[in-house]
Amino acid sequence: MNDLKYYLSDLRSDDEFWNHIKEKGEKIKKLLETKYIGAPPPSVLEMIYCIIRIVKPQIVVETGVAAGYSTAIILKALDDNGVGMLYSIDLPARTFLSSIGVEAEIPAFFKVGYLVPPSLFGLWKLILGDARQELPALVNKLPFIDIFLHDSLHTYEHMSFEYEVVYPKIKEGGLLLSHDVTWNKAFLEFAQRVKRTPLIFYQGDGFGIIRK
Repeated sequence: MNDLKYYLSDLRSDDEFWNHIKEKGEKIKKLLETKYIGAPPPSVLEMIYCIIRIVKPQIVVETGVAAGYSTAIILKALDDNGVGMLYSIDLPARTFLSSIGVEAEIPAFFKVGYLVPPSLFGLWKLILGDARQELPALVNKLPFIDIFLHDSLHTYEHMSFEYEVVYPKIKEGGLLLSHDVTWNKAFLEFAQRVKRTPLIFYQGDGFGIIRK
């Protein structure tokens, strides 16, 4: 419990990090005339941060970056740990924005992961493309995965596909994390298939955890 308090204090007290996220987030929302650019609830972001701090992973894989809220949090935790690399997969900016109904012209400065502070780029490998092609290719290249986070297309078929592709490469004791697990039964049914009892936190649209 003391560790959690320490980690949360570490995160919440970093004014430079949060000012960067807030200023850039408000700027892109205003320019694109949208309230949604992939921002999970603050409690979920804090949970992800604490998980990374506690586990101290060497390799984290994420699908679905969007503006980069979860991505920035993961990278900050890796940086605070002093160890680890994040591999992220997402569609290019125009495709992503079209998928959430944004038809405004894309500002030249907006990229996938736009919110990520440049100081954290050295811990991050961003792969632009369709996860159905890029995720299996990445998994085959990596020696193992400590933590996987799903946050891309939230259909039953796609969530099931990502879980099945990644799970064999997750280390024993490693974690499969997933946003939006209440959208369909993919997460719960996968947990049954691998004979694990999942944890689900019902903030937002549900955040799920499976420990291998």
